[in-house]
Amino acid sequence: MDSTEELSLEAAAFHFGGGSSSSSGGGGDGAPVGDLLGGVLGPASTTAAAPVGDLLGGLGGGGGGGGLSAGSGSAAEPVGDLLSGLGGGVAGAVAAPAVASTGPGELPANLSQLPHVRNDTNVCTNPSVEVTYAKVKKPNALAVVLFVRNSSGGALAGLAIQLDVGAELAGSANSVVVSCAPGEVSVHVVDYTCTTPVAAMSIKGQFNTATLAGAFSISLSPSDFLRALALDTPTFGANWQQLDQFKAEKTGNALNSKFKSVSEFMSGLVDAIGLHPVQIINQEAILAGTVLGNPATICLVHGKLTGNAVDLLVRTTSALFSQAVATESIAASNH
Repeated sequence: MDSTEELSLEAAAFHFGGGSSSSSGGGGDGAPVGDLLGGVLGPASTTAAAPVGDLLGGLGGGGGGGGLSAGSGSAAEPVGDLLSGLGGGVAGAVAAPAVASTGPGELPANLSQLPHVRNDTNVCTNPSVEVTYAKVKKPNALAVVLFVRNSSGGALAGLAIQLDVGAELAGSANSVVVSCAPGEVSVHVVDYTCTTPVAAMSIKGQFNTATLAGAFSISLSPSDFLRALALDTPTFGANWQQLDQFKAEKTGNALNSKFKSVSEFMSGLVDAIGLHPVQIINQEAILAGTVLGNPATICLVHGKLTGNAVDLLVRTTSALFSQAVATESIAASNH
């Protein structure tokens, strides 16, 4: 993320309000049938009883009209605390391992009931140290669980694996230390936060001793860090207008998507990207999210279906963030 985008992110004022989730069925919120964006983004007198300025001013206890507003479900921490907690990993921290086992490795009990995806294919270049992983969506972090199997035939004692990430990510640890008998799996959990998601994020792991050397890479995507944000349609419209100041809108299109209806499209993005479904009118849908519940990183998506062709608009505070979400959304539409 360049310095301009960092300044833009910090310059935005955000307020939590009481906007509730709108039905995803037809009609509602005063939007004219057949033109959802026109209804949401048209003059205030046609979309809501109160002007946009009054709507923003009434969210989160008044104050600075012109700031973006998040909907229902306030964050567990103040905005300042959330922002200060991002981008600063613990230097030299080492993730503590769970008890080693000879099985495939189990998710820790406190993570097993959260949304997660697991990759059981070895990603390490050295077959003597097999690495598989799971990605778990915690509310305010992405937990990456490393399953490190000792296939070397001898005991591993204090094998340090360095974990490196880009500037947009911060980890609770930057290394893990593996000690286990032959055939055992050592389990390690590292939490990652993200300032602004971009394309091609990854965790790079490597180890190099007198007898063992290897490396691996774990790819991360915007959806790993996006969390649903419940907004009603007028609040979505007000935020859409306010995001225009960042000039960060990006587009995407899929000429022959897998979606046969706008409801399939909305459900598909909810499942694949982690956004909240705001509303459907005719062949248009709007969705909303944030990065790890941080209202300073709001993400708004508008999609329109013509047949099974998808046209997408994404607005955030960062062009790189918008493009990454648009790219992943279109990929989800094509698979």
